[in-house]
Amino acid sequence: MKLPHIISYTFFAPFTIQIILAYEWLSAGWEKIHGGQFVPNIGKTLDHFENGNPHEWYIALILAIAKSHPVVFGLLVQWGELFVGIGLIATIAIFTLSQHRYSKNIARFLALTALSGGALMNLNFYLAAGWTSPSTGGLNALMFWVQIVLLAAWAAIACENKRGLRS
Repeated sequence: MKLPHIISYTFFAPFTIQIILAYEWLSAGWEKIHGGQFVPNIGKTLDHFENGNPHEWYIALILAIAKSHPVVFGLLVQWGELFVGIGLIATIAIFTLSQHRYSKNIARFLALTALSGGALMNLNFYLAAGWTSPSTGGLNALMFWVQIVLLAAWAAIACENKRGLRS
């Protein structure tokens, strides 16, 4: 396949953005798992997020739950990040390589699941730590909204497919 043909592919831009997001999620999750210090130190991190956080409702609700079960929370975060990245890559592979409608539907479901999980984690990190620096807040807000746009795109693809089935 020649480069102009690849760039003119309908899904080139969204898939490129999705691959970038997948890389970010994979590297973040892998770094936490491989480094081995994320889960043991999550309590200190949560304490830091709590002190000075302007979102009092978030402290009372989410951080309180996370602080009462820090190991479970830490494991969910690190593995969640890794699985979101894997899901985003697998989605593109399944969708582009498969010719079967059933496989494409699995790809759509996987995309919606991975993007929802990623957006939820970015929103939570934004509320937990976005106030600590403009870059932390900005990057997580950006990733959240990019994932929301990709969610809408995958949902639109699913709706188009359903309309095509009825015709």
